[in-house]
Amino acid sequence: MKKIMFFVISAVLCFGLVSCGGSEDGQKKETEYGGETSVDTTVETVVGTGEETVTETEKTPENNVIEHKIEVEDLRARIVDYMRSMSAVEWTPNETFSLNGDHNTWGVDLNFKKGQTYYGLPYTRAFSGLDDFTVHIENGVYKGPCGDYNTMPGNNCSSSCDLAWRRYLVSDTEATYTYVPGFGNKTISPVGDYTYPSGNRDTYKIIEQNDQQKLFESYALVQPADAIVKWSDARSAGHARMVAENAVVVRNAAGKINAGRSYIVVIEQTNKLTTVDGKQSTWLVDKKYTFTELMNDGYVPVTPKALAEETELKITYTDPNTADNIVTSLAGTLELSTSVKTVNMTVSDENGNVVKEYAIEVEPGTTKINLRKYTFNLDIGKLPEGKYNYKLEAVTPASGTIELLVLDFEK
Repeated sequence: MKKIMFFVISAVLCFGLVSCGGSEDGQKKETEYGGETSVDTTVETVVGTGEETVTETEKTPENNVIEHKIEVEDLRARIVDYMRSMSAVEWTPNETFSLNGDHNTWGVDLNFKKGQTYYGLPYTRAFSGLDDFTVHIENGVYKGPCGDYNTMPGNNCSSSCDLAWRRYLVSDTEATYTYVPGFGNKTISPVGDYTYPSGNRDTYKIIEQNDQQKLFESYALVQPADAIVKWSDARSAGHARMVAENAVVVRNAAGKINAGRSYIVVIEQTNKLTTVDGKQSTWLVDKKYTFTELMNDGYVPVTPKALAEETELKITYTDPNTADNIVTSLAGTLELSTSVKTVNMTVSDENGNVVKEYAIEVEPGTTKINLRKYTFNLDIGKLPEGKYNYKLEAVTPASGTIELLVLDFEK
């Protein structure tokens, strides 16, 4: 079994770290997104899969920083594996239902029959990952919400790719057109050196202004977990596919790419039910498209910026709280280069009873959280005199709960 290796390098002043813990339901929630906040009343914090890990801790007191590094073996392969998992889940509806959606120039008309076996999350507008769907399956039978294209657990072409990326990366590409280079999405990068107009989201315009061989050379560079995307402003429609393998490239004697024989293998979520090898699914898995087909259909290759730059996945906590200042104010900044769902803060009394708790729901694309502004949400200053324990945790989609700080203090 492949393993995710956690190397936790903790550099602290006046405090230490202890083991990981869980979270409680019914917490208050605040949404963190680019510094903007909106308050909700409750949240249920869902801990990730808790994949097998090895943790090493080193303390270097000369630096006031806690750094949790997450090293993932075969990161690209793991992202593709999650895409495959979403496409492969087997389920049978406990009632017949339809999913219908009208998008002006195209639509969705999917019919699912009671007792029929299907594979993969259904094509819907909901932004649902594997766990969000399988929680409703009992003994192979799907018993959750159904029939509403907007809310039934499932995903679409672009959100499925984004969900796979968000297992590990900071990504914010839920809408198809946000994948397009030039649109301005800071979490996406082009693959190759094709040119693209600034502010543009129409990939057909990109195709028009680039030499064919330049586009083919860009297709040739794709790797697993990259994507190919198209978007038409005229139709207000597009499609995204995740690359499953390195591109297969065939060149002629002069070294130029034979676009009709070169191809890319993808996994994609579609708006149609297709039967392949006797299995009905809206997903196409390991589907081949030649470079010629991709160019004619308006596709350009892209990748998450974190993959392009081989960004180190980590959570860095700068200027953390100490026992001397925790009562007065929350302190420090979290810098994120890996995906985080929630940041949980918990205060317990000396008997282990939780007396204060607060959860920050981290929105896609968030790279920095200032903890000081949540001081009055947790409101430690209003506690009666006594001995307490403060715990700060980050809940990640793929790796479960990461303990950032545990602190004993008195008031």
